[in-house]
Amino acid sequence: MAEYKDYEVELVLDGKPTGLNMYVRSVFIGVTKALVGTLKNVGTPKKIEIRVEKKS
Repeated sequence: MAEYKDYEVELVLDGKPTGLNMYVRSVFIGVTKALVGTLKNVGTPKKIEIRVEKKS
């Protein structure tokens, strides 16, 4: 889990930053890295941005 300390994670809900504990932070990092790792021809990005918005 030490490698997760090398990453910054920010969760913003409806424009308001939300605090994350170490467990949630490590889950976000691990799952995101695993998902990106399955993509072809993307290499190892230094920054990953994800935006999820409910359709009207």
